Amino acid sequence: MRPRTCAVVTRRALSPSLVVAAVLADAQGGHRLAFYLLFAAIPALAIATIDAFGDYLEGSSPIHAWMNGLALLLVVFGTALRAPSLAQGTVPAVALSALVLALALLAAQSVLELARGRLERQRPRRVARQVD
Repeated sequence: MRPRTCAVVTRRALSPSLVVAAVLADAQGGHRLAFYLLFAAIPALAIATIDAFGDYLEGSSPIHAWMNGLALLLVVFGTALRAPSLAQGTVPAVALSALVLALALLAAQSVLELARGRLERQRPRRVARQVD
């Protein structure tokens, strides 16, 4: 069971890590590196979105599927807007806004996940009684 847990954690952490790395690269002026990091984040976000949608179909809340889907849409949109301006070394303001909004969605999703885990740990567990 442990390798499955590790794979799930890696799958969930990969896309936010790539988006954070892209934001940091943009802040340092590495717009080409940020473009390629965002380009790599697209399949990771797509997998996370499909996984969250699968969880929704199994009875989980749809909020994670919506947040992942919207973050994926924003990253694709922002990456597509960056492509033409790579030669000039500039980034359109709309592309930066989409990146920041995608990062905010992924951060909010992480906070929700942490809160859910904490609530599950605090919930009292019922112990089944033996019936004679």
